[in-house]
Amino acid sequence: MGDFNYREIDYESHTVHADTDSEAYKFFVTTQDLYLFQHITEETRIREGTTASVLDYVFTDEDRFVQDLNYETPIGKSDHVCLTWNYIVNVEDT
Repeated sequence: MGDFNYREIDYESHTVHADTDSEAYKFFVTTQDLYLFQHITEETRIREGTTASVLDYVFTDEDRFVQDLNYETPIGKSDHVCLTWNYIVNVEDT
């Protein structure tokens, strides 16, 4: 998880709006090669005067590991939303 600042990447449509030699493109291809799931689907950086964007990512190697993802108000003067989620580490058989 983290703030990666690759606004050119669109994980929803699996596209990169940059050249194939760009850092954003290389990053995207690496995450796909590793079969990582990116869970953030809404804008995470919102600043007046700029276009809102998804710059923060949460990756796992299983789609079901992240549940109850919430986009909360920023802390202090930050222009990034605060993210909370439950990370599933063990599933009990019933």
